[in-house]
Amino acid sequence: MDKDVTKKLFYVIGWTLFFLVIIILGRLTYKDNSQTVIEDTDYISLEDGFSALSINNYVYNSSIYDITNDILINYTGKAYGAINVGSKISNGVLNYYSDGIAYYNNETKEVINIYDNYLSYFLIPINVYNYVKKLDYETKIDSNKKVYIYNNIYQDLPISINIFVNENNVTDINYTYNNVEYKCNYSDIGKVEELVLP
Repeated sequence: MDKDVTKKLFYVIGWTLFFLVIIILGRLTYKDNSQTVIEDTDYISLEDGFSALSINNYVYNSSIYDITNDILINYTGKAYGAINVGSKISNGVLNYYSDGIAYYNNETKEVINIYDNYLSYFLIPINVYNYVKKLDYETKIDSNKKVYIYNNIYQDLPISINIFVNENNVTDINYTYNNVEYKCNYSDIGKVEELVLP
């Protein structure tokens, strides 16, 4: 075989192998996200999501973290209409209930303030919706949820509110105000059976 032909053959084989390696490496590092991406139209609208929450039928898990004083308070419970039954966990457990007018200690039946002096107004979902519905916002996708991001001023202080939605519900409402973080998770929306006051 002629030397020039041999060189050309090795040259062609070399470049072919080079491109094959590039293609194989490209396929190995390429991530196919087609199964995990949800189209923007697949998420529930805020109006529909808050409409479902406004009937007050859900399980909630909330927390208040006071960054300045390093205080963490957790709440877990159920809401059914005006009735709210739950537990406050911070240096012990306080079981409480609400008849829609006030909160009461389960054991003593005394009226209590389960939220201390923290901004509990936005722990009621309909209050969040009424506040943000005319505000400008940004959106992002986080763990297959659409997040509505609001930054505004409330009572002369900055407030940041993030509302998470999936295809069916508003799942989380988080807000930061006056160096305190509030996180609220909602589940079993519309599935809680009628609650009876203790």
